[in-house]
Amino acid sequence: MNPIDLSITCPGVDFTVTYQPHDTSFSIGDYVIKYLQKTFDIIKSSPNIENSTIVYFVRADLIDADLPLSEKDIVDNLKCSVKFAHHFLQAQSSFFAVTFKPLEYKTLGPYDSVPFVVDSQTRLRTGGYGVIEKVFEGSDSFARKTIRDGYDTEKIMMELKILRLATETENPHLLRLRCAYKQDNQTCLITYPWCEFDLRAFLDGSSEMEFWVKLQPKDKLILITDWMACLASGLSALHKKKIKHQDLKPENVLLCLLDDRMMPVICDFGLSKAFAKDSKSVKVQGTREYFPPEQFTGKVGRKGDLFSLGLIFVELGLLLFGQKSLKHQISSGFYTDITKNLDEFLTDKFPCPNAPFFLDWRTNFCKLLKVMLNETPANRPKASEVWECLKEMVESLGAKPHCENVSPVESNPNVDDETEDVEIMLRENIASMIDKLT
Repeated sequence: MNPIDLSITCPGVDFTVTYQPHDTSFSIGDYVIKYLQKTFDIIKSSPNIENSTIVYFVRADLIDADLPLSEKDIVDNLKCSVKFAHHFLQAQSSFFAVTFKPLEYKTLGPYDSVPFVVDSQTRLRTGGYGVIEKVFEGSDSFARKTIRDGYDTEKIMMELKILRLATETENPHLLRLRCAYKQDNQTCLITYPWCEFDLRAFLDGSSEMEFWVKLQPKDKLILITDWMACLASGLSALHKKKIKHQDLKPENVLLCLLDDRMMPVICDFGLSKAFAKDSKSVKVQGTREYFPPEQFTGKVGRKGDLFSLGLIFVELGLLLFGQKSLKHQISSGFYTDITKNLDEFLTDKFPCPNAPFFLDWRTNFCKLLKVMLNETPANRPKASEVWECLKEMVESLGAKPHCENVSPVESNPNVDDETEDVEIMLRENIASMIDKLT
């Protein structure tokens, strides 16, 4: 490559101009060729950066040895916008980065670069036992969960396994795994989709959310019923993979745009477990407000998830009926208390509406809540049965469920997957993963 070739690559830029006025033998093009070939390759790889911007790197006396550049390096030296810096960081990350196959886990060296660029405009979040931030791989957005030093390796590997199993379901209402890596004594899980807020934020702030305020009453009813169906679909997919979530609550339901619609995604599998048959956990885990009654005896199977999901449905129903949320109604902090007088609670909080379509919906909704919130686990429905019920409720409103094509309702129809045996954790499997990946 020579300065003339560069001029062809960057129309309008004269690379034959001297780099320093006192040295007519050394041009800007010579500087690029000698000191900025990698930088120029990075720029050319980005569809968002004009090739001619290489001149700014020359003027700033930057060289390839300065790579990789930070956002501050770029803004301070080039006097450019944060947006430009972000585009360059994306291209730079892809240029230097280690590549990951889908679902792959790698142990990286301290100087290895990953293809994930942090979105500096998004604030950090805490989730489970890690910090979560928005990152980009090219133009695709992901969530990166960075798990703090010293956390139980077995628990990390269990969450990684659960995420892989959830990804295998291809259910859009489950958080899924892009890849994972360990670097500098920290483990990072790259998941998708990235979601801006969760169901708790929606329940607490819906009155100020434009997309919700603009909806007509029937459209609100359709949306919330569809969300319930989506959650049942995701939970059914988990259960079919022999996974129990163990901590279903609004904070663990993300809301994001899927197919141009705001849809829920079940997340945070930090307490989830995989097992050979439906088992009873012997440890009290989860969030007390959404504990099923059996949680207090320390023996919880998949039917515990159905109870917790039922409480989430109650919260959504309270929103539809203009009622205060459970946290403002249950002084004990244990939402399971509503089961002590469930019929009275449903009659009081979900009064019969005037609209005929709403009246039929209310009847079916209360019937569903009664079985999901049954104090006896064996009397609760399967997640797939809940989805079937909600599918009919969505269709009765003249709509179609978002997740109809992915819900595993007919999987293993003859298998009794609710047998309550002693817990059989997949410890040998997890141990082998730890040996292999650490």
